Amino acid sequence: MMPGSIAFDVDGTITRRNGTIGAGMARLFRELMREGWRLVALTGQALENVRPRVLEPVRAVSEDAFEMSVYTCEGARLWSFGPDGPSAVFSPRWFSSSEREDLSARTAAMLADLAASSGARVLEKPVWWEESLLVFKVGPETLDRGALVQQIAVRLDVGRCGLRVGAAGRTTIVITRSLVHKGRALREIRHTTPAGAPVLYLADEFTLPGNDRVALDVRGIFCVSVGETLADPRIMAQPGLGPRGAFRFLSALARSTRKSSVQIDLQADSSVIPSSEGAQWRQVWHLRRPPSHAPEG
Repeated sequence: MMPGSIAFDVDGTITRRNGTIGAGMARLFRELMREGWRLVALTGQALENVRPRVLEPVRAVSEDAFEMSVYTCEGARLWSFGPDGPSAVFSPRWFSSSEREDLSARTAAMLADLAASSGARVLEKPVWWEESLLVFKVGPETLDRGALVQQIAVRLDVGRCGLRVGAAGRTTIVITRSLVHKGRALREIRHTTPAGAPVLYLADEFTLPGNDRVALDVRGIFCVSVGETLADPRIMAQPGLGPRGAFRFLSALARSTRKSSVQIDLQADSSVIPSSEGAQWRQVWHLRRPPSHAPEG
């Protein structure tokens, strides 16, 4: 029986910003896949950015064929990465060429106005990723991210236009369709995972206006934060910051899976275990046999 699905953000979660997955994490991913876990990368990045940093390193440590799913551009597109490389599974046309041209021009004019009126500093001009996401970077010292996102949303009249403005990381701002967000992708992952099998989501941006925040409102998802510590009951575990925290949590999950062929039953409880680095994470999983097994005598 499939233990469940593990979805994960990339930057700041399994890699350092714009970095490559470590060999130890790549081997851990292979172990989890061999134990039956379905792994799904869920990132704001485009496939051309994810492939060399995550997928190829996993393939480099793999002796046998494997398959991993990848949602790119915050869930705008779904790819399957297997022995023959990537293939598109879900690839809608979110914007026409004329819509992209119009939105690019409006965004550039809006950013020029913000720079003149508020001092917002544009680090990288707007560019399109996979024809789904308009992305640009601003200086982190100029404006509070939440305030900047709100200003951009108002100036672009996103409600009337069916758009969404969001933040990813410390400096990246994204503009896309209102239906494109990680929450929608996580609902699809939950729907395609067998009933009774858990779906976990590891990420580092659960604080507003981070693009992982929407995951907290998706039913049937266990959220694991490797970012800023949050006092939120919807966070199942907080095992430490960044890739080190993610590795700690996934290693414990792999050990639990390896020790028993029974089903993993994740249940948040009230006991809290302090880690060696002062972070806290709850003892959240128990092992039970699926209903088809006879009880132990």
